[in-house]
Amino acid sequence: MNRCQLTARAWDCRRELWGRATKGAAGAAGPTLGHRCSQGFDKSVVDATTGAYTLAVTSEARRTLALIRRCVEDDRYALAVHFTQRMEQRGLFWPDVQAVMDASEDVWSEGMDRYNRPKWIICGEAANGDEIEIVCAIEMDESETEFITLYWED
Repeated sequence: MNRCQLTARAWDCRRELWGRATKGAAGAAGPTLGHRCSQGFDKSVVDATTGAYTLAVTSEARRTLALIRRCVEDDRYALAVHFTQRMEQRGLFWPDVQAVMDASEDVWSEGMDRYNRPKWIICGEAANGDEIEIVCAIEMDESETEFITLYWED
């Protein structure tokens, strides 16, 4: 279906985009490109005839992931208290977070956080095999990354 195992949020997006592709697309054939669903995915492709769906990691997302990785390498990151609490709840350690960043399956923008910083979601598999999504905010001057929270599907 797509590069990332679809989480519940992505399934909602798929249904929304498929509905858009079939409604009002009388006789439309071929893919519908560039829809932005309410779940925040920036780029997607829905084939109106088959319903095949893919998420496309944008060049902006790849650049942002590289920036987050550089911030971690250069020790220019902060962990929110909530982030560390969520790690403890799930029994995760920092190597699990790094595994997701090193082999991310999907990355997308979630707009701005409450401090008006770009907020990004990184989806991937932790070292223990669990699918998790990490929420990060990047300072406007790109000097630091804050890890806000992480979540998973049970």
